[in-house]
Amino acid sequence: MVPSRFVRWSWSDPNLIIPCREQFTEGRTERIFVSISEAIDSPSLEIEAALLKGQGLPGGPRWCFAPGKHPSEDTIYRWIREQIKADGRADFEAEMDKLLLELVRRQEEGMPLPSQHADSPYKATQMPESLLPNLLKMRCMFRIWSCKQLFAHQEGSPALPFDLRLASVQDYLRYLAARRISELERNILPELEKYFSSKEKSSSRSKQEKDTTSAVRPGLDVMRWFLSWQMILIYRQSLGWVLDQQQQTDAAPIPIAVLPMNGERHTRHTFRETTRQLFEAIIVIYSVLFHKKTTVERTRDAAPQVFGDDHLHRAYQRAWGKLPEFYEQVLRQVSPTDELFIEYIVAKESKILAKSRKKK
Repeated sequence: MVPSRFVRWSWSDPNLIIPCREQFTEGRTERIFVSISEAIDSPSLEIEAALLKGQGLPGGPRWCFAPGKHPSEDTIYRWIREQIKADGRADFEAEMDKLLLELVRRQEEGMPLPSQHADSPYKATQMPESLLPNLLKMRCMFRIWSCKQLFAHQEGSPALPFDLRLASVQDYLRYLAARRISELERNILPELEKYFSSKEKSSSRSKQEKDTTSAVRPGLDVMRWFLSWQMILIYRQSLGWVLDQQQQTDAAPIPIAVLPMNGERHTRHTFRETTRQLFEAIIVIYSVLFHKKTTVERTRDAAPQVFGDDHLHRAYQRAWGKLPEFYEQVLRQVSPTDELFIEYIVAKESKILAKSRKKK
């Protein structure tokens, strides 16, 4: 199952450098608005930045968070949630993030999830209440951790890419994101293992009652499919991003907050290989859960009543609608890290979805 014993980050290194810590600042501070996109309407995080002493850089003074003015985690979560809502992309990854947002919204409103539908003749082990919220937090932090370029603007000025003057701000945000990802990962992996291994148990309803509610049986498969894909995307994107950084020989050193062990070659290798193992483990789990063509099709074609919410059902269908395009992109890229992914999932499901489109 999910190798929860694997740990990608370690925070006990005595040489660990924490951005913005023990740095002396001048009295001057500025309000800066940070965003992940340079779009004018992109949601922004308001921070109070302080000017560092003794930082005579050619590009200008260096800034960091003002002492005691670091943004709270809740503030960062709200910022990235708004970013997901405003994301104009319509690819598979973006649609899956929006679907996650919808599922968490439904849970926050006290509404049942697809696998908890009251009319289902099958009762599965209840999904831990913290699983979806924690997964959303992990996705939010992942967006910060893996963001290649942050943008900043002050009131009345256009957004500009972060440069050396704001490097400490981005390093600290990445450091905070990495810490939270590592904590959330330790909670999420064992919960996923338990949920993936749970079995549906038939209720005492009559056969006629079960037949009339057969449309809601894919509820458990829907949630397992969704949760599996969330982890596949996180680990695939993590692995690809780290490899991309390491292959850029003329690029700046990998930030300490990305691989928080002073960037030693052995540590980077360990981090990469652990991420690969997690990626491959979730691929194998997915292939076991969805190895049958009928299971894939039943999960894709889950009826609206499975969701109990038309808006949620439409979001689910949009994600599935973008999956063939995502598979085509994976096959075009020919990445060495995707070999198992292609063999176990992409190649097989591409054929299933292609045949289904021809029938329609």
